[in-house]
Amino acid sequence: MATKKKATTKKQVNTTPGETPFRKGQGSDESYGIPEDRSNIDDAFDQFQILGKDISQGGLMGNLWADAENKMDIGDNFGGVKTDFSNQSANLTNTFGGLQNQFANNTNQFEGMENTFEDLSVDLEGRSFQQDSLRENQANVLNQLRDVGGTSGGASLAQSLVKSGSDANRQIGADTSRQMQQNQMASASQAGKLQQMAAQGQTNIDTASSQGQAAVDMAKAQGGMQTQLAIAQGGQAANQLSSQAELAAAQGLQNADIATGQGAMEAQKIQLQGAADNRDLMFQTKQGELSFLAGLLNADQANKDSDYKKSDRRLKKNISKIGVSASGINIYSFEYKNPSHGCGLFQGVMSDEVSAVAVRMLDGYDTVNYNMLDIEFKQI
Repeated sequence: MATKKKATTKKQVNTTPGETPFRKGQGSDESYGIPEDRSNIDDAFDQFQILGKDISQGGLMGNLWADAENKMDIGDNFGGVKTDFSNQSANLTNTFGGLQNQFANNTNQFEGMENTFEDLSVDLEGRSFQQDSLRENQANVLNQLRDVGGTSGGASLAQSLVKSGSDANRQIGADTSRQMQQNQMASASQAGKLQQMAAQGQTNIDTASSQGQAAVDMAKAQGGMQTQLAIAQGGQAANQLSSQAELAAAQGLQNADIATGQGAMEAQKIQLQGAADNRDLMFQTKQGELSFLAGLLNADQANKDSDYKKSDRRLKKNISKIGVSASGINIYSFEYKNPSHGCGLFQGVMSDEVSAVAVRMLDGYDTVNYNMLDIEFKQI
């Protein structure tokens, strides 16, 4: 019986696989842009480090507020406000001090009045007149009777006529005396009244004149005092108005200085805050750039890693050769022992049959970058 020669399977090792539509020269870090990513990260990091230097070294670090200035340049706006006011009433004079008693020189107009009755006298002239008339009448009667009636008859008649004439003369004399006394009494009484009226009138005139002069003097004094008070009050009011105007102007300047200072401080704050925000933005931009480049590197690395498929023979089961690639690499169908690596039937290679350039160890097992082969890894 002929012994059947056992077929031996020669392990194929592809050290320089040929160009195929699957390989396309990929698989290296350059093909994934990883070196370029790392170079970009290095440049961005260098720039970030420069930003982290002090301002004096061209960086952005340092106290941006170190040169901040106090913009509240407020002057002494109240220094010129008048506060030293003189007493406007200090020079007031007593306008009542010169007032005089206008009644001091008034005289008693009744003091020199005469008693117009003290010179009244008894009317002796009437008595004398009566006596003379009596004697004259008697003589005349006697002479007439002597011629007419004789001595005895004439004497009797004469006596009778004399007596009658004497009585009449006596009565006339009495009447005359009484009338003269009455006239003297009336004259004296009227003279006293006239003196009293004259004295009373002069007294009234003196009193009215004194009262009028006193009123004039009082009015002048009051007017002078009121004028002085008005001038003093006007000066005081003018000083107050002037001071208030100066105070208002000073307050306005003060408010303007404060507003200007606050505006300058706010502008400086905004400027410095803008510089700080710009610095933070540049840091954030660089950090974002670094993060982006790191993410790009990780993505490229992940792309590269994703191209490495678990192809270690120890991870597979139900391995069956189904063909050979154009470059001479065996193609197998298989299943993964651990469903976490994949479920179902897959097409691929065995890592121990391909070039080591395409193989990388991961977690103790071989993985193969199929982009470097002319075989497609897929589920079938």
